[in-house]
Amino acid sequence: MLGTMKNKTHTEKTKQSDTRILWIGLGVLTLAGGITYYFYTKKKASEEEELVLGEDTTTSVSSNTSTPISRSRFRCSSRSYPLGYGTCHTDVEILQKYLKIYKEDLGSSGKNKDGVDGMFGSKTVKAARKRLGKASFSKEDIKGMKTSIQMIRP
Repeated sequence: MLGTMKNKTHTEKTKQSDTRILWIGLGVLTLAGGITYYFYTKKKASEEEELVLGEDTTTSVSSNTSTPISRSRFRCSSRSYPLGYGTCHTDVEILQKYLKIYKEDLGSSGKNKDGVDGMFGSKTVKAARKRLGKASFSKEDIKGMKTSIQMIRP
């Protein structure tokens, strides 16, 4: 009987030890995951800042006038075709109006606070990829969109 009690005590201590090791292992894995997530999000944020080519709060849009940008550090990197991320052009407004037909969220910038501002930013890219399957547009693409808009809204 004494030998049986000794074995139970030893078995219970082993189980407690195994449980502690398991909890320590889970803690280490959780900590490693948290650190990995922290550095991943930090790297992602720095990559997004590289895409944003400046820190101005205004930028000009295909003219000499300055248009305020809210909550963004977007700066135009191009004013010509093909229209893509970073382009500021009056024809980007046509693309954005076309995307608004599909009720896409383009933010709250622009004259009417509907996201139609002539700046090809991240929300325009996302909506264009979702609805049109691409993120770069030629003059012919924009001409077709303009015709479609005129047919829908005479």
